[in-house]
Amino acid sequence: MTARSMGSLDEDDRVRNDRRLGVNSSSGAHPFRPACLLEAVRSGGMAEMGESYVDDDAMEHTAQLTERIYAGECPRCGQSFEAPPRLPGGSRETRCRCIPVCSPCSSDEPDASLSPWTWPLTEAQILARDAQQQERMRPAEPGIIAVDAEGRVVVVTKSGVTKAALRPNPGGWAEFGYDDGPDQLESEGR
Repeated sequence: MTARSMGSLDEDDRVRNDRRLGVNSSSGAHPFRPACLLEAVRSGGMAEMGESYVDDDAMEHTAQLTERIYAGECPRCGQSFEAPPRLPGGSRETRCRCIPVCSPCSSDEPDASLSPWTWPLTEAQILARDAQQQERMRPAEPGIIAVDAEGRVVVVTKSGVTKAALRPNPGGWAEFGYDDGPDQLESEGR
């Protein structure tokens, strides 16, 4: 799909496409919105290319990644999303985490953040990611999440008590709640 076949890719078109198709991620603060992906692509493109950055390239790249998402493919690696009722993870490339990515990419992003400008990953990057994830896999010890006497969140296991490392700004619905209503552009009539 090209930017032309998606129409002018103006804000109204992106919102209409999103509302019609309703793609969700497990951690997104709202359904996927191509406008959020476009902002992440623009940001990454400017950082990667500097003065040679062209906004038309960002629009075209966003259209291609959006097509993948609506086809049920991870925009980061091309792998198919898991079948419902499972939801794809939410990319950490936006605070709202509405960009759906497959489970391996969702697990990989904290360690290997790559701007959507560089998506999709090369086969070598995917193989390296998969090897790294296999290396990190180990059985989890059963535990209970609790609050200690000082008000800290801890994990209690047979091995002892460990302070839980919680992110102060997790993004997505955990930070912002969930909003499946119209976004700001739609509310303003754009």
